This record gives sequence, C-alpha cells and structure tokens, in this order.
Amino acid sequence: MSASAITSSDPRTRVERLLGRALGALCVALFAVMVLIVVWQVIARQILHDSPAWTGPAAQYSFVWLIFAGATWMFAEREHVAIDFCTKLLRIDHTRTVAVVGHLMTFAFAALLLLWGGGRAVTITWTQEIPGLPVSMGMMSLALPVSGALICLVSLRHAVAAARGIGGGVIDRRTGPSTSTMQEVA
Repeated sequence: MSASAITSSDPRTRVERLLGRALGALCVALFAVMVLIVVWQVIARQILHDSPAWTGPAAQYSFVWLIFAGATWMFAEREHVAIDFCTKLLRIDHTRTVAVVGHLMTFAFAALLLLWGGGRAVTITWTQEIPGLPVSMGMMSLALPVSGALICLVSLRHAVAAARGIGGGVIDRRTGPSTSTMQEVA
C-alpha cells in the first residue's frame, strides 16, 4: 500500500501525525545514544581498562527517557496493548461508551501518576546531583511529567474521537477500525 493511500485514510490530525513522527525520531535518537554509550563503556572497560564513571548513569537515564517516550509514542499511535476482554466477556454493545470511559481512565492514570507524581518527583530531586553527569536527578525525572502531559492530551483527543464515533477501538491504518474491539458506531 502506498504512503499516500495511508495518509488519505488516516483519521489523525496533522498535529497528531507530527507528534508521532517527533516521538519516533526521539526514540530512535535515544536508542542510538544509549547504544553508543554502552559500546563506549565496554570498549573503555575491556580495551582501555578504564571505565568512565558517567557511562553507567548516562545509559540508565537515556533508557528511562526511551521507555517513557516510547510508551507515549505507542499510545499516540494506538499501537499499545488494548485490553478488551471485559468488553468481550460482558458482550457490551456500547463500545463507544466503553471506549470513552477507557480513555478517561487512561487520562486519570496519566494525570495522577505521571503528571502529578512525576512533577513531585522532579521537585524533590531537582537539586540532587548525579555522579559523573552535569545534570540533576530532577532533570532526568522530567521524563515522567512530560510523558504524562502528552498522554493526557492524547487520551483526551482519543476520548473525544470515541465519543464522536471516530476510532473508538484500536485503529489499524491499513485496515480501519478493528472489528474485534469496536463495533459499528455510526
């Protein structure tokens, strides 16, 4: 299938597509940086017999940022794991309502744990230094509230779309709405 065919049937807005591309590029860059750091750490330890102190924490925190950026990316692209066994088990016909409630629960989770809890973690650790790195622990913890804010925005957008009957289930841009998770809502 050509890229123009996918784009023309893609229900996402231009901002959503841009966010997806930006998060994807960030994940690729973070992964590349993490691999380079670990490779340098191995070379320095095994060949030079002098492992730099900064490589361990740098790899660790690039991995943390990669995890949260990747989770946000997959949620925004609707490529995350969708747990729909309750809907199937109860044979609920109101998939639009279930989808809206699910997105609002995701919003509440992201707002409470990632945005608020992550914000508190940033505040508490902002002045705590990371040995070997020129950044604070709070700067590294920013991954939580940044990811939380983006997931909140995306989940609200998904909830509005589901309420309107657009993309209430998992969207596969190649085949359209999945019949296993979304019945016709028109």
